Amino acid sequence: MKSFSSLVKEEISKIADKQKLCCAFSELYGMMLCANKKDDKIIFSTNAENIEAFKSVCEFICQKKSISYDIKNRQISINADVIKFFTIAEIQKIFKCKGCLSSFLKGVFLFYGSVCDPNKMYRLDISLNGDLLASELQNLLSNDLGLLFKKTTRNSKFVLYTKDDETISDFLAYIGANNHAYDVMNSKIEKEIRNIANRMTNCDSANINKALKASQKYCDAIEKIISYGYFEVLPDDLKELALKRVELPSLNLAELGRQINPSISKSCVHHRLERIIQFYERLDIK
Repeated sequence: MKSFSSLVKEEISKIADKQKLCCAFSELYGMMLCANKKDDKIIFSTNAENIEAFKSVCEFICQKKSISYDIKNRQISINADVIKFFTIAEIQKIFKCKGCLSSFLKGVFLFYGSVCDPNKMYRLDISLNGDLLASELQNLLSNDLGLLFKKTTRNSKFVLYTKDDETISDFLAYIGANNHAYDVMNSKIEKEIRNIANRMTNCDSANINKALKASQKYCDAIEKIISYGYFEVLPDDLKELALKRVELPSLNLAELGRQINPSISKSCVHHRLERIIQFYERLDIK
């Protein structure tokens, strides 16, 4: 079963999204952000999933402009004259339309990003080779898109990350993963609904326990009145209420009042129950 992160990358790597040559080049720059230059080649290794995304971009570019690249096993090499810039500030100079930044970040995420299943936890990471590069990308995300990422180090990598569900969904939507951005938003809604339901259940349980505790003294008094044979001595307006109180100890006073025929108010229920207590106390049968 594919991970949530793989499904996101699958969604954004479709060639149908690459409508302009400038956007395709921007995506290619994003993919090769951490590549190394060696002689007249730019070389780096990656996984099979990323290689397919890389080939897709290169094939689109080759329809309009010739570029030379080679893939052996999991190693990619491309002519150095294709990729000329390796800092964020320099790369931004090649952006020619509004879609270029989105395409660039798409390439960055495809090769260096990961995102957790929102049903388990909220976290999106972008792992880069250099501290300066990570800081530049962090500033770009913040200044241009208003997306706040924190920075840390992990296994000699510099990692930009966020645990904020809105930032994750906004980032995914911006790079074209709209379906999975909705998944993040829906997971938040579902969690909020579950939390509300749990709070309501806990509140209901607390109210029931509170009602049971409050009704216990009345139930004890009524049961003793009955067991000692004084029930028939009770005034008629108290008998029905006394039996309902013992029968339905979890009901609050308002609910109990609606069980009486005709129904009576909460204050009336309380008044009658207090009269039962007073009757019980006068009997001195404790």
